[in-house]
Amino acid sequence: MNATACTVGRDFATGISTVTVSGQLDESALVSLIAALRRALLDAPLAVVVDLHAARIVRATALRTLIEVAAPGRTSTPLLLCAEPASATGRIVYRMLGRLFDICPAVPDAVAVVTRRPTPVGRRHRLLPAHPSSAALARRTVSAACQDWQCDDLADDAVVITSELVSNAIEHAGTELDLTVYRVDGTVWLGVRDRDPRAPHMPPPDSFPDGRAWRGRGLAIVNVLARDWGFAEADDGKTVWAAVGPKPAPRPPSEP
Repeated sequence: MNATACTVGRDFATGISTVTVSGQLDESALVSLIAALRRALLDAPLAVVVDLHAARIVRATALRTLIEVAAPGRTSTPLLLCAEPASATGRIVYRMLGRLFDICPAVPDAVAVVTRRPTPVGRRHRLLPAHPSSAALARRTVSAACQDWQCDDLADDAVVITSELVSNAIEHAGTELDLTVYRVDGTVWLGVRDRDPRAPHMPPPDSFPDGRAWRGRGLAIVNVLARDWGFAEADDGKTVWAAVGPKPAPRPPSEP
């Protein structure tokens, strides 16, 4: 067992993302591990669980990646580790990281730890069917969240962006959707996850040259209203996300 594989699974019902690491864990595997951790954090999960049962730690220093990327204080998302305490991997993990992370003997134990915790007030999730009515449900969810969070100045743009993301996903992916909304540092983050791994199609800029008739323009209008947006592919679909918040002030013209 030499090659390292890091797979990411998401359970939107529990709000938990799981990174399963298999194979040899050493410095050469760090790029894959970092990329997997970042993918796991993308959908604003309540927690990330790293399953190390199938991993073989060749160099203990490789575990420093977990500290650098996801230790408490580095991200607002809790990270839990899973390893068999009596195994060689488990002994290293408990010894090196036991004071920094919650470590559980199995993934169900980690899930139980997370589900017992109170849900953060700055996060909303809704599972939506592949039906045109989902756009209205999504708009109401985002509008209510912005009202609860006192983000009235961002609500209009957030609602329009959400409507376009959901409508676009229903039209092109045709699968059920997971809508995730959360607030951090004055920004409202929106994520729509579908089950179609194909990249979203961005309409050309001249698809609405004068700015009128925005409804139904999909990602073109998201590109105009969002402070930032993008997408991330996964084995079982993709997440299209957008950040709504104060845009950076334009830089003054440089001196001639």
